Amino acid sequence: SHFVPAAEAVQEDYDLAMVVDTSVVHRLGEVAQCLERIPRRILLDHHQGEPTPFFEYCWIDSSAAAVVLQAAEIIDALGGPWDESIANSLWTGLVTDTGSFQQSNTDERALAWAARFVHEGAKPFDMATLLFESRRLGYLHLLGRALANLAVEADGKVVWSSLSREDFASSGALEEDVEGIITVLRAVGGAEIVVLLRESQRDGASPYVKATFRSKGDTDVEKIARSLGGGGHRMAAGAEIYSDLASARARVRQAIGV
Repeated sequence: SHFVPAAEAVQEDYDLAMVVDTSVVHRLGEVAQCLERIPRRILLDHHQGEPTPFFEYCWIDSSAAAVVLQAAEIIDALGGPWDESIANSLWTGLVTDTGSFQQSNTDERALAWAARFVHEGAKPFDMATLLFESRRLGYLHLLGRALANLAVEADGKVVWSSLSREDFASSGALEEDVEGIITVLRAVGGAEIVVLLRESQRDGASPYVKATFRSKGDTDVEKIARSLGGGGHRMAAGAEIYSDLASARARVRQAIGV
């Protein structure tokens, strides 16, 4: 009937946990150790992948544009409840995972549920204002750094950018300000693969680089990400590379073949 952080849940008598949006256990970090103490674990995911013994039940549906569609179908099968808060949350997940309904995963199922979310109380204008017109100033400065670092290779088919710790510091940006930048980079005409690399901002942690990939053509970027230890979808994927930025860039170039 209510949700608590995993670190708190292990102190309570919970017998069921649900993980959403990733089947890669190591990406859960310390949370995975907390969840190991809960006897029953369920996975809900829409990324390409295989069930693992960590989960007792798995529902992996790579045809779903967003994991919120699976969640909505579960809510509907249970008979609700529906309210404005739930509808707004599910709407937000769908809008962000379809790139505001601009990506190739925007299918009839996604649009039918979008209409249903509005019917159940979602407010598209209010959510759009919160998502896209309430950004921190640091995001705009960081976007400027990403555009300044833009590079094009392979006769314009590969578009690159990278963000270092120094770029974050000079922009006054936070790590979450990266959200949406790769969508801007996709605007380059003729690009087939778009790559954004960013150094982790975690103080004291082992250095690693987050690589985000987008495909605008026939290239399966999930295969590229998987070769680097990551995963995702054919058109959108990512990986974490435990090295400095220069070494990560070299590994990604090799994986892409440029």
